[in-house]
Amino acid sequence: MTAALCLARVSAQPPNLDSSCAKNFSSQIMGDWVGVRDQTADGVKVPIQYFRLNVRRTSDESFSSRISYFRYDDKASELRPCGEDDIVTDIGKDGTGASHITGTCEAYVNGSPKPAKHTIDEIFKMVGKNRLEGSGRGSVSVTGTPLGMGKNGKISKSTTVWLLSEDTLTIRQHTRAKFSFLCFGKSCEVESTYNAHRGTDLASLMKK
Repeated sequence: MTAALCLARVSAQPPNLDSSCAKNFSSQIMGDWVGVRDQTADGVKVPIQYFRLNVRRTSDESFSSRISYFRYDDKASELRPCGEDDIVTDIGKDGTGASHITGTCEAYVNGSPKPAKHTIDEIFKMVGKNRLEGSGRGSVSVTGTPLGMGKNGKISKSTTVWLLSEDTLTIRQHTRAKFSFLCFGKSCEVESTYNAHRGTDLASLMKK
């Protein structure tokens, strides 16, 4: 399950912006980023994914972002696309940010990747210097699961923390989802950590 996110990027530091506002954080991170996502599903580590993040301002109070995910294909010896998140963030008069995320990803079920799609809504606010925190909920649908249990899943909790330190962007996300079918039910906890630096070259990540 992919991370759920408010989004933004960096270009030059805009002048005279309130450091307590989500708009300031989003303005700072405008630009292009590449990074690595480490993830666990119910405590089990899943294969590393690589990503590109692009954030742009669409109006004075709105930002649009896209995260494109890739995984390394050992047989083909190359990176293959494996998901995408589109995020629209609107800044409120109180300085908070409201983000709507729609996306596709690979959800790991019993160690195997399954196609999934999700929507998440989160509200973000500044809680410290260069630290943005958000929480919300959403829905998820996973195909190829026993009894079709992956359909109509509910994300009961999604929390995300964004940290900016010079040219390093770190995102930590926790999601809790529940799936049910007739009298059967299953919950899933996903922990994700994103570490990114400015740029567009995914190959630079493979050299590290």
